[in-house]
Amino acid sequence: ITTILIFIYWYLNNTLAKKILTKEKNFKFFYFGILSGILLAIHVYFLGTNIDNSLIKSLRRLIIVFFILFEMISQVLLVINFRKNIKKFNYFINIKILNIKYCLIGLLVLSTILILFILSIYDLTSSFDYIIEWNYFQVLLFFYLLSSLLWKNLILNPSSS
Repeated sequence: ITTILIFIYWYLNNTLAKKILTKEKNFKFFYFGILSGILLAIHVYFLGTNIDNSLIKSLRRLIIVFFILFEMISQVLLVINFRKNIKKFNYFINIKILNIKYCLIGLLVLSTILILFILSIYDLTSSFDYIIEWNYFQVLLFFYLLSSLLWKNLILNPSSS
């Protein structure tokens, strides 16, 4: 269900951005978002299997890392796209929420660089890996919450777009 909701989320953001900016092409954030949804579906599939193979375990870890990476890239590209075209999006989105997302992305990128640096130096336990993974999921959920607060005038006046 979450994978389907991710597909819908990125499809709707792409459709609205194309309509507001009067573009025909899909945006890069859409492609990264769809890739993240596909990777999440593959990750969920592997969670349901009882294969005890080191190659599969490594593949699962790689899949979840790429899911998080693609989801972050798509969120970054979405916010950059909105900020770059702020005058066209001004009527449709809440600028304060967009700025919060922008700051949160900056913190997330900095923390990711710091975490990768720490992981490259120290061999930490798998418990630490799980803590990092779940915290990233919490941040991504917060991004989706902010996104639900981002769009403002589409429901009130959909014909104005």
